[in-house]
Amino acid sequence: MWNFWKKASKESTTPKVKPSGEFSVFIPEETLQLADTKIDGKPYVCLLNTSILDLSPKDPFRWYLSLIIRYEKTVGDEMPDKADAAIMQDFTDYLHDLLADDKDHPNALYLGRVTGAGKTHAMWYVNNPEKANSQLQAIIKSGKYPLQFEYVMDEDPDFKEAHWWLG
Repeated sequence: MWNFWKKASKESTTPKVKPSGEFSVFIPEETLQLADTKIDGKPYVCLLNTSILDLSPKDPFRWYLSLIIRYEKTVGDEMPDKADAAIMQDFTDYLHDLLADDKDHPNALYLGRVTGAGKTHAMWYVNNPEKANSQLQAIIKSGKYPLQFEYVMDEDPDFKEAHWWLG
């Protein structure tokens, strides 16, 4: 069993095994960074949690959740208009709260979102993939979502996706 704990500093991030067999997990405070970049020559706006690579150990959050929102209409540079951008922000914030579930023992850690080329790519690292999948399937089944989306969850124990996005 994993015992999650948050700490502002990076000191002593080595997991400690307790007599009960539980492990401690250092979950760094989110540090969100906004950046503009180009991918395949197209402009993108990124909001990324730069502290996620400080997670220690990473093994409990080995599942990478990738959620894609596609826009039917876009404005210059294939970006969503202001209305869709606001809806997307509210929706991904809602998903983040839903997927994290418990702030003291989160099920999902936010990697960030990247918007460009007519879509937003929102990303998390997940502890319990069955729970996250069930939550997303419940949203789909209810039909109560403001934007069409699709998602996949894959094992990524080495955080390759986070390293790719964060450089």
